[in-house]
Amino acid sequence: MVKVNRSMLLGALGRLSRVSADKDAKVIQFVMNGPEYILTADNRRQRLREIVRVTDRTDGERWTCYPDAKRLFSVIRALDSEEVALSLGSNGGRLEVSGGTSRFTLNVYSREYHDFPPENDTIDGAFCTVTAEALHGTLSRVMHAISDDENRYGINGVHIESLARLGQAGSRMVATNGSRLFYVNIGVGGGVFELAKRTILSRETATIVAGIDLDNIDLDKGGDVQITVSQDGRSVQFDWVKSSIRLITRVLDGEFPDYRQVIDGAGARFGMLEIGTTDLTRALSRVEVMIEDRNRTVKLALYPDQVRLSAVSPKSGDASVVVDAKFEGRENLVVGLNAKYLADAVKNCNTESVQISFGDALAPVLVFGVGTECSLAEALGVVMPVRLD
Repeated sequence: MVKVNRSMLLGALGRLSRVSADKDAKVIQFVMNGPEYILTADNRRQRLREIVRVTDRTDGERWTCYPDAKRLFSVIRALDSEEVALSLGSNGGRLEVSGGTSRFTLNVYSREYHDFPPENDTIDGAFCTVTAEALHGTLSRVMHAISDDENRYGINGVHIESLARLGQAGSRMVATNGSRLFYVNIGVGGGVFELAKRTILSRETATIVAGIDLDNIDLDKGGDVQITVSQDGRSVQFDWVKSSIRLITRVLDGEFPDYRQVIDGAGARFGMLEIGTTDLTRALSRVEVMIEDRNRTVKLALYPDQVRLSAVSPKSGDASVVVDAKFEGRENLVVGLNAKYLADAVKNCNTESVQISFGDALAPVLVFGVGTECSLAEALGVVMPVRLD
C-alpha cells in the first residue's frame, strides 16, 4: 500500500491528460518505483513524464500498470481525503484506490501490456536554460497568432529561431496565420536554435508547455526549464528542473515563411499612433458588439489628438467610439483592421501604451511598445489591413 498527496497526483494526471486526450493514447504508464510514482503519457508526437513523490509506502514495493488516464483522474478527484492510497492486485490487472471513506478498484493493463510506445526518456543535443515563468509567458503571448489552417502545415505552430543573424543575443518565438503575426524575443537560446536552423513547435506542444501551471506544481516561480534540441533537429526536450517534469516532442516538418520580408518590406510609413493599451482594447470590445462581417472589420479614422473606431452592420446598425490618442502623420488616414487581431496584438505587447505604425490603406500595420524602435522591440505584432468598401 502506497500513499500520495491527492492534489499532487491530480495535478500530474491533469497535465498528462493533454497528451493522453487522443483516442489511441488514453492509457498512461503508471510506475511505482520505491519513493516515487513515475507517470508517463505518450501519443507518439509528445511524451510527457512526471514524477510524484509518495508520502508513505511499504518498503521495496515496485510495480507497473497501465490505467485509463481519464478514468483514474475522475476516481482521484472523487475521493474525500487529501491522502490517497494505491496498491496493485496480485494478478497485476486491478488497481485499488482508496481515500477517506471511499474505495475504488480499476481494471488496468498489466506490465505485459505491449501497445504503449517504447521508452524514450531522453535526447542528446545542444541545450539552454530559461526561467519557467519566461518560457510559459512567452509562448502564451504568441500562441494567439498560430494558424488554424491544417493545409498550411508550416504555420500550425510556434517557430523558434536565433537572433544572431540580426546581431542580437537570444532567440525569438514567432507565430503567424498569414493575416497576422506576433513575435516575442527571449534572452537565451541563441546558440542552440542557430544550430537547429528550424524549430517549429506544434500548437499541441505549445499548449502543453504554456499550460504547465506554475502555482500548482512543486516548482518555485524562479525555477528553470532546460530546453534540449536533438542533434538531428527533429525533437525538443523540456525539463522542468525542480519539479521532475519532462516533455519530449517532435517538431513540425514544414517550412516557416520568411516573415521578416513582411516587416522589412512594409513600405513607406504614413503615420504613427500612440495610445493607451487599456483605452484601445476597451474601445475595440465596445465596437465589436456591432461587428458581423467575416473579417471582424473595425474602421480607424486617425486625427492628431484622437482616433475614432467605428463598425457598421447592415442588419443591426452601427457603433463608434472616440479615444484620446497622439497621432502624427498623413491627414485623414483611414484604415480597416480585424478587431480581434488588433486587440490581441496590443494586449500581448505587455506595455501600458503602444505605438501603431501605418502605411497606405493595404500595407501591414505594425504594433509595438512605446519607447522603442520597431526593429528593437521586445515584442511586435503585424496585422494586415482589411479593404474598406
